[in-house]
Amino acid sequence: MKTCALLLSAAMVLLIASCGKDKKAKGETTQKNDSTLTAVTLAPPGFVDSIGAAGCDYHRDLLASFAVEQGLPIKMIETSSVDSIYYFLDNGVCQLAAYDILPHTGYHACGDSIFSSLVIVSQKEQKDAETAGWLEGKTVHYLYETHRQRLEAYREETGQDFRPMRFEGSIDNAFAAINRGDIELLACYDFMAIPYLYIYPRLEMPAKVSFPFNMAWCATDDSLASKIDRWFEGKRNRTTRTECLYGCMAHSGKSDFRLIDKRTGRVSPYDHLFKRYAKSIGWDWRLLAALAHSESNFDPEQVSHSGAIGLMQLMPVTAKAHGYKKEDLFKPEQNLHIASLYILTLQKYFSKIPTSERPKFILGAYNSGIGHIRDAMALAEKHGGNPSSWDDVIKYLMLKDDERYYNDPVCKHGSFNGNETYKLVKKTLTTYDFYLNSIQ
Repeated sequence: MKTCALLLSAAMVLLIASCGKDKKAKGETTQKNDSTLTAVTLAPPGFVDSIGAAGCDYHRDLLASFAVEQGLPIKMIETSSVDSIYYFLDNGVCQLAAYDILPHTGYHACGDSIFSSLVIVSQKEQKDAETAGWLEGKTVHYLYETHRQRLEAYREETGQDFRPMRFEGSIDNAFAAINRGDIELLACYDFMAIPYLYIYPRLEMPAKVSFPFNMAWCATDDSLASKIDRWFEGKRNRTTRTECLYGCMAHSGKSDFRLIDKRTGRVSPYDHLFKRYAKSIGWDWRLLAALAHSESNFDPEQVSHSGAIGLMQLMPVTAKAHGYKKEDLFKPEQNLHIASLYILTLQKYFSKIPTSERPKFILGAYNSGIGHIRDAMALAEKHGGNPSSWDDVIKYLMLKDDERYYNDPVCKHGSFNGNETYKLVKKTLTTYDFYLNSIQ
């Protein structure tokens, strides 16, 4: 895992203008030099300082790196409100929002985009969250104007008579309030809520109240947006948002990210999805979670060198085969749905393998593809091994990068380095065993 780059000391051209909650929210403008790029970002969560990881800020670090490499002097404004970000852009205070927001008319989305839904956060799992009318008569607090607009649209769509109410305070205060039980329900974009689920394990996201929105950095100038896009394109190996979060959390002593909280039995922010899709394929949800941990470390933004994407590290061709687009792979729910369909295919193919061995074959084929596993099975049988024993098959899979084996007539799919597959199967089963002994 990469740690967050602390670039501020190197960015001598970076001028940080810390923005007070009240002063900037009232719209006090900043005089800016024509050669200076003025950008606004949301202040990092307060818990970052509380765990001793100050300076670990994904958006600020990326912008600092961009400034250094482009030779741009930058003035950054920090605000505690997404509403203020829109105000600064709309009123010419800033040219760039270095934070993931919904693009408005006249904005030019740039950098990476993420897919995020408005979700309801509650202190404990809402058993009725999937039933009609579950919000009837309740108060749902929200943080920003975009949240209010979506809640009101949801109220119109569903006919539920619930009351949207603005939370008067910061996002840190809002999550602390719901954790204490001072408020019952909070509407928030899922990508903003997820870090707090690591801090407050009792909190859950039991329901979505919107389809996923495409959110990104936004510039008021198309040429600036294009420059940022080109820079991002050349930085494929940069730290992702999730890796940045994990880097921050590592400072708190939580170095084992296979498990969020043993007391509550939570593995990740996506447990509800693992449980849903594991049921559809007849798996223990902890095995599906273990596979996700091995593949992406629970990072929905992860893109491998081979082009595998998202939580379950799927290739775009796999998404297309199941009727999805490449961009759907960045959405955790869609990614898991596609993975579950693929696993069902693998289960059918290996249905004649003994039950005790079958999961290893499925996990192996999930990583390498059916063809290479089939070749290794054929090699094992030819050389006196057991094609239904994973120990025998993985031996020959790891020999498939040797021309004496991949040129054998029984091999139909060419050379393959089986080391990664060996490691993934072993890591997944070790993590699964860890989950079995840690949580119910």
